[in-house]
Amino acid sequence: SLGFSPDAITIPLLNTPDPICDTNDFVWPKEFVYLGKGKQAFAFESKDSQYVIKFFDRNRMEIPWYHIFATKRWIHRREAKQLLYPESYRLAYQTMKDETQLIQVHMGVSQEKLPTITVKDRASRLFPIDLNQVPFILQKKAPLSFLETLEACKRNSNELHAWIDQYIQMNHKRIHLLIANQDKHIQDNYRCNGKTLIYIDPGRYYINHHLRSPAVLKEEWIKATYELRRWIQTHAPQVVSYFDQKVATELDNQYN
Repeated sequence: SLGFSPDAITIPLLNTPDPICDTNDFVWPKEFVYLGKGKQAFAFESKDSQYVIKFFDRNRMEIPWYHIFATKRWIHRREAKQLLYPESYRLAYQTMKDETQLIQVHMGVSQEKLPTITVKDRASRLFPIDLNQVPFILQKKAPLSFLETLEACKRNSNELHAWIDQYIQMNHKRIHLLIANQDKHIQDNYRCNGKTLIYIDPGRYYINHHLRSPAVLKEEWIKATYELRRWIQTHAPQVVSYFDQKVATELDNQYN
């Protein structure tokens, strides 16, 4: 994929209102430095490393001309992302704000005047970005990898239990709100800030009323826990039964 440029993030704003953000007291950092690129966004961190701003990659949002040569599966996945885009981050901000550490979601009509910031790319080039003109999300930074954090305490069952509890509670809240998540991977999506688990990429969230069905709900829990259970089975088998019991309890209490 192409590198960062202001043109790469020039995506039309939605014509629907942004969620009202409580950022009256927020002091915007003037400069953000390139942090990395995910599957659908460029990420920059503030110079004090407290915040991350993500701009959406236009190349990932548009259906390119060469889709005529692509497989139906590829086209379906690209279209699914486009359908989720207007909903997912707003949904996360309105329902899972603490769990995602979202500070602001700007994808449409904003209630407030936003600043112009400077971003520094990988080549140390500086670009002014008028935040009123482009969609973005702003989050508190979660500096620690979840899997590396688990690895560091893999022989301490009490610490592992505490992380498992947070993971289950986070997914319990999401599923209880009838929010499904198309992204089941934990490697890049869960991070830690101190002892707090954070879900940093809710770009595949969507409301699914079928989660009221026991079969669909069970499938959602299996998808949400499969990778973590596999890691535990390999690296910390002493807590597999604790993990399994937590998940079983969630399914037993699904209508409570």
